[in-house]
Amino acid sequence: MRCSGCLSMYYCSKECQRRDWMHGGHRDSCARRRKLHYIEQQTLRTRDKSFLRALMDHDYMAAKEEIFYRQVKFMRANPCDQFYVVFDYSGGEVSITVKSTSDNPGYSEEHWEDYTSREEESAGRMELHLLEVGGFGAAYWMVPMRSDSSKIEEGLERIAATAGLDEIQGSELQECPRNIRDALGRLAEEQDEEVVYIH
Repeated sequence: MRCSGCLSMYYCSKECQRRDWMHGGHRDSCARRRKLHYIEQQTLRTRDKSFLRALMDHDYMAAKEEIFYRQVKFMRANPCDQFYVVFDYSGGEVSITVKSTSDNPGYSEEHWEDYTSREEESAGRMELHLLEVGGFGAAYWMVPMRSDSSKIEEGLERIAATAGLDEIQGSELQECPRNIRDALGRLAEEQDEEVVYIH
């Protein structure tokens, strides 16, 4: 379901939308987000957005444990930084990276601040995912992933806090010790079974 005011925030339920309005800061940002929504509308049609959102969701599900591993590596190396996940389709196949929110991909300061502050205020219930596509020039689109719980972020933080630095040095998930892979696998299963999320 989508907010009828700003037309840019999506929710998994009425209760989730109500909670964001009352406690998540949407009441303060709804009008500003409507203006930003019109800027985004000029670059992507609704049908394109639906396709790209479905594609990114598919790739997220297929690479979930690898994404979790990269997030844990980022958290361990940058304990005070927020991050976002980039799904880059400009080379054909998707390339997934984790970047610091201090690395603005090109949004206006107002637009970027809106995204990062909403993610921070969500208390682990929103994660920033940036979709990047090539063509006649790079184009990008922020697709926040929202969930009904902060269990996944709490799980990632727990793994990052307990993993030794030597355990998360490899560039790929398969290079890390079995206990870390198992913990990430359990977290992925927990998300599938217990957490409602939407891109």
